[in-house]
Amino acid sequence: MSAGDRISRAAKAASDRPADPSPFRRPTGRATYPHRLSVDLDPERYNWLRRAAWEKRVAANDLIRAALDLLANDPAALDAAAERQPQRPRARGRQTQQPN
Repeated sequence: MSAGDRISRAAKAASDRPADPSPFRRPTGRATYPHRLSVDLDPERYNWLRRAAWEKRVAANDLIRAALDLLANDPAALDAAAERQPQRPRARGRQTQQPN
């Protein structure tokens, strides 16, 4: 096959394609992304979560997501969790002294 044949075949193949492809357009709407949530845990809860995740061989964040799914699908469990008064861990920062 000569160079002229190759050029003519390439030109014919190019003419078979659409002349002007549509330009790139950005997708419309807002981009979606995972939302990040930080939770402060007291040492007992933190150690329980780590131990449970290790024993079940799953990531701790997967356990938390599964717990949220269970609460979302069980209104009674959600009500019970909402009524509970959780103990909140104390801040670790500098402790200020109360004036006498």
